[in-house]
Amino acid sequence: MKKGKKENWSLIGLLLAIILLWGLSWLAVDKMYCSIQSRGAFGDKFGFANSLFSGLALGGIIYSLILQRKETKEAREEFIDQNFQTIFFNLLQTQRQIADNINAEIRYLASYSREQTFFVTGRQFFIESKNQLEKILTALNSPVYSEYHAFDPDIYPEPSSEEEDTTLYNSMSIAFTISFYNIKKTEWENSKTLEPLCQAELAYAIFFGKYNYVIGHYFRHLYHI
Repeated sequence: MKKGKKENWSLIGLLLAIILLWGLSWLAVDKMYCSIQSRGAFGDKFGFANSLFSGLALGGIIYSLILQRKETKEAREEFIDQNFQTIFFNLLQTQRQIADNINAEIRYLASYSREQTFFVTGRQFFIESKNQLEKILTALNSPVYSEYHAFDPDIYPEPSSEEEDTTLYNSMSIAFTISFYNIKKTEWENSKTLEPLCQAELAYAIFFGKYNYVIGHYFRHLYHI
């Protein structure tokens, strides 16, 4: 309230000062220029000065418009930059949430006679993906294509040594991978003629076909970023 009154008094004082200066200048002109000729010459000079100041005022207005345009452009660029940063970091936040929400079931052979299932969540899935891709590549490079059948001690003899145990486990693990990832025999045969890079791409395609429901949304969102 006090601040408003102070500003009002300042405005009134400024108006009174302008009126006072205008009155003093009027009296000064009457005292200094008594004849009509001198007043005419003074009027011409004053008119020229007035035109000059009008031109300067116009130049000031143009300059202020240029500054305003520059400030508007900078403000627009800053807004665009801030908007981009906000959208980008929101996308990163969403990407992190998608990764954290990953939940997948993975099956494997714990031994030649026992299957096991475990669940991986979040970024642990990508760590386990490396192991699964290695298993797929091992199955593709296997010299024998065989489908998995659970071990039956009534049909298959128990291994009599640790070496036989390891050999049986490795062969059944490859067969389990072939069956679990539904690797067709034609895919297995064609992989033999592929270069290592193309074979790795095939292994990933097989893995993605199995876990598309897990990582499909993750990579689609990552592509849009």
